[in-house]
Amino acid sequence: MKDKINKRAAMGEGVFMIYRLVLVSVIAFAIFGISSIFYAYEIEIRDSEAVILTRQVSECLAPEGVLNLDVISEEFENSILSYCGLSKERFYVNVKVLNGAGEIVAEFSQGDSGASWVKKLTQGAGKYDPGQMTFEHSVLIAQGISEIKGRVKMEVVVSHEF
Repeated sequence: MKDKINKRAAMGEGVFMIYRLVLVSVIAFAIFGISSIFYAYEIEIRDSEAVILTRQVSECLAPEGVLNLDVISEEFENSILSYCGLSKERFYVNVKVLNGAGEIVAEFSQGDSGASWVKKLTQGAGKYDPGQMTFEHSVLIAQGISEIKGRVKMEVVVSHEF
């Protein structure tokens, strides 16, 4: 008779153990959930977005290092992102094509040109600080039947998402 009582007691203790584990789990999740509110962090990727966008626009305009100005029509001078098939929200792109003497041969842009001014104004403002990338590289500029050596100077600003 004594053995049966011990088995029943062990069975009851096992059921209470399940309730205890559930209760401890609920309390632990509540503590972690509440603490995550106070220790939330943001990952800044706007500078990385600017680098990626710079590379995409550069590859779009001058594939294999040759920039053909005849292909880019005048309608795309103020909509270079549309020419490249990229999204134009939150971005400002300014591309200057310079010849060997440093004179501007062509200039393309799209987006809010005040974004670079905002970058200087909000320097170090955390989540409102836009990402920026300036890039300059050598290209071969083709226009008509002539080809000249030149440079492409590009500025990309990625504004905040808010």
